[in-house]
Amino acid sequence: MNKEELYSAIREYVDNTLLGLDNLKTRIKKVSDDLFDLCYAWRRFYDNRNIEEAYAIAQCMMQMMVCKINSLLELADGVNIIPDNKKFKILDVQSVAAVVRSMYELEFIFHNIFITQNTKNERDIALYLWEIKGMNNRQTLKYVPEKYKQQQNEEHKQIEEIKAKIKDVVLKLNMTSKVKNSIFRCMNKDSIKIEGCVFHKDDNGCIIEFKTINFSDPGFGVLVLDNPDIYKYMSFQTHPSYLGVLQFGQMFDQEFDVTILKLLFIIALQVSAIMYKEFVKSVDGAKEVLESLKNQ
Repeated sequence: MNKEELYSAIREYVDNTLLGLDNLKTRIKKVSDDLFDLCYAWRRFYDNRNIEEAYAIAQCMMQMMVCKINSLLELADGVNIIPDNKKFKILDVQSVAAVVRSMYELEFIFHNIFITQNTKNERDIALYLWEIKGMNNRQTLKYVPEKYKQQQNEEHKQIEEIKAKIKDVVLKLNMTSKVKNSIFRCMNKDSIKIEGCVFHKDDNGCIIEFKTINFSDPGFGVLVLDNPDIYKYMSFQTHPSYLGVLQFGQMFDQEFDVTILKLLFIIALQVSAIMYKEFVKSVDGAKEVLESLKNQ
């Protein structure tokens, strides 16, 4: 799909969406409030009791989504660029696109860890690989201030401990030697690229394939139009490439900024609402907490 075709599809989708921009803002603010109420009530429900690591991470992701939504709402009111002129504002669509893309990426990882995986063991492998890649960020730094070297060394030990956990989990699963080796290669890479992963099984339940997936891979089912080009569009809106700068300059000439803003809010609404439903579905105690909130 070229740029003209993508823009045409965006216009058609947005034009056929009955919700106006103000309505979209109201709805996404409601989702934000619901996200916060749910994760706060869930945390209070567990109080100081031991919480499984995966669920503690899920709650943190929910809070991150709330922060992103509120940043999005502030950007949607426009930003001042002229000193001493508070009345003149522009819609900084590129910054909005950056926030919405980060919301999508957050939900992508949440979905991959807590929904895509069919068993707890598969979920743990996905979680552990994600943790390793996150901590690899500091491990790959060449110049580390002395006061942070101890933390870097501690995280190296943590990475090795997580690798040992992965090996223990792999031994519990019915999978081919090829799949085992693929998982071990993945965990031993010093890559910092954030990815998801999927397991494919044969009719007997044996895992016969393991592969990593990227944010722009089709089939995730969240982006409107079910089109990975939408993710690419959000990316080149935010990158300091020639195309990104060109898009910024052309945006105001085309009077297309409101249409794009509305599309981005549609994506943000979908992504945040899906995370809410998936938290309830996948996290222990979340359904009970939700019912208690409904009865208040």
